[in-house]
Amino acid sequence: MLSNSKYLKKGTTLKRRYQILKLIGEGSFGYTYLAEDTYETDSQGIVVIKKLKSHTDNQVREVARKKFISEAFSLRKLGYKHYQIPTLFDFFYIDDEFFLVQEYIEGINLAARLNLNFDEEYRVILKEEVAIDLLEQLLNILQCLHENKIIHLDIKPLNIIWREKDNKYFLIDFGCVKDISSYHLIEDQIYFPAILGTPYYMPKEQSMGDPRYNSDIYALGIVVIQAVTGLNCIDFQYDINGQLIWQDKANISSKLKKILTTMIEVDYDENCRYQTVSQVLEDLKSLKPENSLKAITKLLPSSVKSLFFG
Repeated sequence: MLSNSKYLKKGTTLKRRYQILKLIGEGSFGYTYLAEDTYETDSQGIVVIKKLKSHTDNQVREVARKKFISEAFSLRKLGYKHYQIPTLFDFFYIDDEFFLVQEYIEGINLAARLNLNFDEEYRVILKEEVAIDLLEQLLNILQCLHENKIIHLDIKPLNIIWREKDNKYFLIDFGCVKDISSYHLIEDQIYFPAILGTPYYMPKEQSMGDPRYNSDIYALGIVVIQAVTGLNCIDFQYDINGQLIWQDKANISSKLKKILTTMIEVDYDENCRYQTVSQVLEDLKSLKPENSLKAITKLLPSSVKSLFFG
């Protein structure tokens, strides 16, 4: 029997296995705790436990329940397919309370890394090569999702964890995802009954309840633009076509600007926005330092190459 308290107390044990260490987050639909897995089977000791909030409003409670279960099933479907997606270890109910246990990623979210909630003078702006690495890592994660017919629908700095020790980024919070394989297609369009996501990161079609794979590409483009400009959402300005105004605030190459601009095109069709992650990755190749290096060496005589590359 769980306590009637709003929060789980430190030391509370769930399923005679997971011991609560501390509360680390709270959102509209649930609480997030750090806990110790005393069995230490797959989790190696420390885990994240999400607990669904209790809501008196029946409609809110049902939306929250579906969002919570969606995350559990999506993580289970993805399994160990990409190491930069948290692994789901357990999912259970106690006294009609929902709990989800997943891999703990030690790090900070991207919003904290960029100091987006601070005044403009304290915000961190990533150099181009660092921003390209961020973009490429997240694109590879998205490629895994899309290949498994999953749209994340809530890509934003708060849902990206940066692990400093190896400079890896992880995509979290799969509560808004849509599994395309569970929906019927009508005239090649995907229709969903509810609008989920976060304003500023949602493209037009998603806000109208008609998200697509490249809706995730749009959101990721907005995130990377924030990383290279230091813009917070409250700073966003748009032109008469609804396009974000940002290029004059970014000290990056014209090629990267073009890629990011194509990612966040308001119109989602193939003549405007990228349709697939593979298309973005292909264009990104031209910005990778190693590709530039290879291109240079091809033009140099072998005697000159040896002076630079041994």
